[in-house]
Amino acid sequence: MEAEYAAAMHVVKEAIWLCKLILELFLVPATPMPLYCDNQAALTLASVDNYHACTKHIDVQYHFIQDIIKKGSISLIYCSTEDMMADTLTKPLPKWKTTLYNLSLGLHRVCRGVAELAPPETKEGCHSNVEHPEAQGLAYASSA
Repeated sequence: MEAEYAAAMHVVKEAIWLCKLILELFLVPATPMPLYCDNQAALTLASVDNYHACTKHIDVQYHFIQDIIKKGSISLIYCSTEDMMADTLTKPLPKWKTTLYNLSLGLHRVCRGVAELAPPETKEGCHSNVEHPEAQGLAYASSA
């Protein structure tokens, strides 16, 4: 619970920075940014400022998230572990789940500098139906 709580606090700091950037660039007032978490204990601790013996060892800086939630800048939302798409970036998952989450996040396999969808792979690890970009008349930009 403590690790999820600390991670949520760091995400909140980044979200505040992102909201300020959006406001500065687009002059659009930010609505409460949703923060999805799959740890109900961390959500409860962040939402309710009810301190007890089990949480007294948590550093005071992590309770910053409680002030931000009270202001309404961030809204905490529970997301079950089965629906947490960010797990594909942080955990080993079965292939079917990784594929589903990658498609949901818009991630694609990159081979020889060309983004591809999901056709069958060849022995080299690249897809057989995609030619090399130079063979298609595309040139890479050189840094020289």
